[in-house]
Formats: sequence, C-alpha cells, structure tokens
Amino acid sequence: MDAILGMPRTKPRIPVEQIAHAIARSPTLNNFVINNSQVGVLNTGSINRIDAAITLSKGSDVEPIMEQIRSLVEAVIASDEIDASDKNEIIDLTDATAEEIVGRRRLPSIIAQVKAIREKVGGALALSDAVDKLLDALRGGFL
Repeated sequence: MDAILGMPRTKPRIPVEQIAHAIARSPTLNNFVINNSQVGVLNTGSINRIDAAITLSKGSDVEPIMEQIRSLVEAVIASDEIDASDKNEIIDLTDATAEEIVGRRRLPSIIAQVKAIREKVGGALALSDAVDKLLDALRGGFL
C-alpha cells in the first residue's frame, strides 16, 4: 500500500522468504524436544513455524523476547495442567505472536495475542510464570 501511494515503507515487512527457508532447512526442530507421544496431540506445524522464527531471531534485537517465547512453548508442551486442545490454542496464539515479533512488530496485535494467551493459560502456574516472563521481555524490547 505504501508503494502505491508513493510513501516510503513505514514498517518492516514479514520476512516470509527467510521464514520459509528456516522451515525448509530441516524437518528437525532446533529449539524444542517433542516426544513421540506428543506428536499426534500437538500442532507441530505451528511449533515448526515458532522454531523457525526463533532461529531467524538469533543475533537480532528480539532474541531475548524469542527466548521467552521458546520457554513458554516448552512449558506448554510439558504441562499436565491443561488439555490438548488448550495446548494447541496457546501454541497457535504463540505462533501468531512470534511471527508478529519477527515481522511487522505491530504492538497492538502483539499485546492482544499475549492477553489471549494469558486468558487461555488461566490458573496453570508454570504457564502463568512463562507468560509473565514474556511480558517482562516485551516491556524491555517493545513496551
């Protein structure tokens, strides 16, 4: 839209090509360990995209935030406090958040997604701690 109006780019674009290359490099996840019993239960496509976003963020200004995303996803995978459908919903929300952080960086969208994650986590203590740490990292990097 900016180019059509003759305006300079106002925000960074989603690095689709880099994310696609990071996903295509290897079917192996570099940042997560998923047991065989979890493969059929979890949305591994979303986890793969989160893994690619984390790999893409290495050495960038958002690396500390993406480290907290990694910790949150690990806590979700390991959690016995929530059921599989809630795990998948949290992972899908986290996927959208991760893509927003490494891509467009629209703060209202990131905040809305993290609030939705917080609501879905509910009373799961380990997950609440992970969300709090993510919010702290976001405050240090964006807020």
